[in-house]
Amino acid sequence: MADLSVIYSKTPRGLRARASLVGGLSSHLMKVLSLVDGISKVETILLKFDHLTPEVLLSELTQLEKDGYIKALGNTRSNEEWSPTVHFAPMVVEEYQSEEELESIARAKAEQDAKLAADRKANAEAAAQREFDRKAQEQKEIEEAKIKAKSKAKAEAKMKELLDAEAKEQALRESERIAKEAEELRIKVEQEAKLKADEKAKLEQEAQELAALKAREEAEKARVKAEADAKEQALRESERITKEAEELRIKVEQEAKLKADEKAKLEQEAQELAALKAREEAEQARVKAEAEAELHAQQEAARLAKEADEAAKIEKARLETAQAAVLEAKLKQRELEQARAKDKEKAHQEIERVLREAEEKRKKSAKKAKEDKQEAKRKAKVEEDRTKAERKSKAEIVFLRTTLAAEEKAELEQKENTRVSIELIAKQAEEERISRSENLHKKNDDEANTEARLKASL
Repeated sequence: MADLSVIYSKTPRGLRARASLVGGLSSHLMKVLSLVDGISKVETILLKFDHLTPEVLLSELTQLEKDGYIKALGNTRSNEEWSPTVHFAPMVVEEYQSEEELESIARAKAEQDAKLAADRKANAEAAAQREFDRKAQEQKEIEEAKIKAKSKAKAEAKMKELLDAEAKEQALRESERIAKEAEELRIKVEQEAKLKADEKAKLEQEAQELAALKAREEAEKARVKAEADAKEQALRESERITKEAEELRIKVEQEAKLKADEKAKLEQEAQELAALKAREEAEQARVKAEAEAELHAQQEAARLAKEADEAAKIEKARLETAQAAVLEAKLKQRELEQARAKDKEKAHQEIERVLREAEEKRKKSAKKAKEDKQEAKRKAKVEEDRTKAERKSKAEIVFLRTTLAAEEKAELEQKENTRVSIELIAKQAEEERISRSENLHKKNDDEANTEARLKASL
């Protein structure tokens, strides 16, 4: 059968739990704990609840005692249950039959009752003194707890001020660092824009040179064509002159023939001889002129053909050289783009690895989580700005070897700065975690020492 006569009192831990309303107890257990006063029995506490069985109440009190919130003071029925007057008087009455024996038993019973009453009075006075001492001790503990709470509140307020100041200072440093990185990024973009402008000017100059070369080639072609046209026109003019000479000769012959008909036969014969001689001379002149014109035309045509062939060869060589240069430039650009893509992929993988390591370290501390989140946002913004700048200039910049080397150097420096920054943040977080752990251990030791002193004083 459950014993409901036990009296419990609060321990220092129970007093702190009641005063601060903390300690991980439910509202029901806090109510049970509040009814424990060092005077009331379990049955008295049970009457304060409407729907609670003795077994459940005793189980809850046992749990509170096990957790160190209360302790048992004793059982008030022990003396009464083992008192001789309660258990042995009926047996004595039944065993003794004489009057003397009955009187002796009555005297013994009276003496026992008087002694029991004196013992009860002494016990009541001792209990009252203990209760007084207990209440005084509880009041003392409450005052100490209040003083300790005030000191703790002051320490926490001071710590909060220090943390706020440190957070502000760190935020200021972070803002300055972000501004510095933004300025460096702006300078880098300006440098890239300048390189792009220089490259564009160079390309424009090359385009102008190509245009001038093309204009010269077209002028050369026009000159060759003009010379060919002039030679052809000279040949036609020679043919025209020959034709006119022939026509003139025929006309002269006709006129001479008409005159010869009017003269005598002798004169006709003389004229015929003169005409024959004139025809021979004219024919020789015509043949000579035709031969000279044909020779001159052949020489001029050969020269023009040779010059045209040489010009075609030069044009073909120039075109082949230009095509080879364009193909080589395209291959170099493709190689540079592939190398840059590989470097960017490596840099991206390195950043992801560093971020994963930073994320794992971030989970070790609440404050570190906030710093890592800010750092991740900052990195994301820097990465986004860098990506935008690269995407903006990628379509216009022709990647040369010097530009690629400069960008690779800048990326390596950025990786190194990022790695150093992450290691510094991780080191600071680790030092802060160690400091907090030491402070927590020290605080727990102080609380344990305080509890030990309170228990010792009880």
